[in-house]
Amino acid sequence: MNIVVPVKLVPDLVEELTVDQNGTALDTTWLRLIISEFDDHAIEQAILLKERGAGPVVVIAPDLEGADDVLYTAAARGADRLIKLVGELRSGANNHALARALTPLAKALQPDLVLTGVQAHNDLDGALGPLLAGYLGMPYVGYVAGIVLTDEVLAFGA
Repeated sequence: MNIVVPVKLVPDLVEELTVDQNGTALDTTWLRLIISEFDDHAIEQAILLKERGAGPVVVIAPDLEGADDVLYTAAARGADRLIKLVGELRSGANNHALARALTPLAKALQPDLVLTGVQAHNDLDGALGPLLAGYLGMPYVGYVAGIVLTDEVLAFGA
């Protein structure tokens, strides 16, 4: 069972946040980005499944400042493959743009399971998982609190 975990990088709320000159968004000039908390949980769940015999874990992060730290941490936790998604994404890219950018790569990886965080604190959107599932033609289950693997069958807990 191939497991893919795309992650988002979000502003570190410990940092001082300032609004840009237009007054419509955060000024990202000096903003430190970290992994979304719920995406971090998705990585942990993927690693736990791998340890129970599920198969390799691939973690994908957009090529933004902080991505290397996220990917190295995922490797230290047990991820088998790390991919930095390069392209036109910037720190303000929304979930729709991120899902479209992830789709060709995810299709090429042929995942049996894609785990994403339920939402990120920077947009509270939570659409990445359902959008990516739709683009991949895969079923979607939202807000899962735990996964159990038994004889190649997944049982989800909410």
